[in-house]
Amino acid sequence: EGSAEKSAILLEWCDRMRRWLSAALVQPVHALLEANQAMVAAAAAKGIAAAAPASNFSASLFGPPKPAAAPAPAPSGPAVSVQQWLQHAHTDAAAQALVHQARKLERFLLVSGFS
Repeated sequence: EGSAEKSAILLEWCDRMRRWLSAALVQPVHALLEANQAMVAAAAAKGIAAAAPASNFSASLFGPPKPAAAPAPAPSGPAVSVQQWLQHAHTDAAAQALVHQARKLERFLLVSGFS
């Protein structure tokens, strides 16, 4: 094989590798990032809910504790910025998971040596 053929094979391999990386890594991460940003923005628009009671069990002198009646959902507060919503110490698991995912995705965007 001549050097021109090797160069063409290498260029083809690089192009296929670039397309595979885009399809297998970049596009799924981009979709996840977009979905997370939309969910965080929607949650921030709803505001930060008041803190819920620490326990949903009522005390009992005899026998095991009995579940208390489910509290009414806390009303949302005024809309806040996305940054404020992400910095808030959320108590509900869904909001904590969303904040955790946003922070993880943000770390993937920070590549040392690039700005």
